[in-house]
Amino acid sequence: MSQIDELNQLMPTNLDKTTAEYISIFGNETFTSISPIEESSDFQCGAIANELEYVKGFIDYITRTASIDDFYGVYLEKVVSFFTGLTRNPSETDAELRLRFNALVVRKNNFSWLTTWMIRDVFSYFFDVNTIYVVENYVLDDFVVDGSFEIDPTLNWVVNTSGGSSISFVAHDMFYGSTCAEFVVDALGSTCSLSQTLSAVPEGYYILNFFVKDDQPSATSNLFKLMLQRSSDSYYYNFTSFSWQAAATYKVMSKNSSAEYESKQVFVEMTIDDDLTLTFENVGSTSEEYTFWIDRVEFGTMLDYPTIKLIFVDENLGTGYLSIWPSGEDPIATYEYTEASYIEQCYVSGFGGTGLLPYFYDLLEIIRPAGVKSMIEVVWRAHT
Repeated sequence: MSQIDELNQLMPTNLDKTTAEYISIFGNETFTSISPIEESSDFQCGAIANELEYVKGFIDYITRTASIDDFYGVYLEKVVSFFTGLTRNPSETDAELRLRFNALVVRKNNFSWLTTWMIRDVFSYFFDVNTIYVVENYVLDDFVVDGSFEIDPTLNWVVNTSGGSSISFVAHDMFYGSTCAEFVVDALGSTCSLSQTLSAVPEGYYILNFFVKDDQPSATSNLFKLMLQRSSDSYYYNFTSFSWQAAATYKVMSKNSSAEYESKQVFVEMTIDDDLTLTFENVGSTSEEYTFWIDRVEFGTMLDYPTIKLIFVDENLGTGYLSIWPSGEDPIATYEYTEASYIEQCYVSGFGGTGLLPYFYDLLEIIRPAGVKSMIEVVWRAHT
């Protein structure tokens, strides 16, 4: 039954419902609507009946819909706010707000919480999932000089090679920036190593982070070894017992699960103040030639609170990188201060000139584990 039929049944019986005035104000029992209905006047019934039909249709639509894609305008805002707490950002379209809702709620059908895979799935709505990295225990006071090989690697890194193996600083296959270290190991496994001595590392607990990728060799699973040796007594760090010993020891690093870069991290305890030599070296004998690349090497104090860093790699930002910090204090500037731009949330509304800081940070605030400090970093990679 139409709204005008119901309305007419409620009217006094002696009221003439066929007059032009009545039809114009209340409605005509015989009417043909415009399809599709976009506004109340499209019902073409009468002023009051048009509005009643429109309200009835909207209530039916709202109560029956099962998809966020069917909501729009203020009603979309109410649904998103009710289920997620998100609010519409300035100039954010309905499509963009729905995207944030889907990223947070649907999460590519990932039903787990508090995992790195879940965080990647959330932000894969906005970035290629292969360019999203979640790093636990980020480094603030980096002791490594030119850990990304962007300044002049030959001044800060020592290269040793033999046979047909080689180490080069190349402008392809990098994790970020325009350069990375490329290790080409010959089929005989001839030794090649890359090392740097970190000066005056105080006693304490440290984190070593770096990124690595490989060409997925078919017959070789262990690609290189990581060694730490202190200067005062030439002792080596044992990554299994977390202690120092006279005999040479190292940590073997296996090939990645895919051909993409992966983040690697190890814990180190310095029991005395000392200089520390960090070395990457191929494992030795092999039956095939293979290649791997290392980039973004960091060694710094392990913070006394849990942290995560969400890294997006982009080829469109221009040189340098941008760090988004969810706090009112800037981190300690590193030697790469000319390339870094540290932004405080309380003063800046976005990064890269796109106004996306609140867009992404709101999501990270919701999905990060309670008590864990977080940051977003967007790094630039030269297009190759």
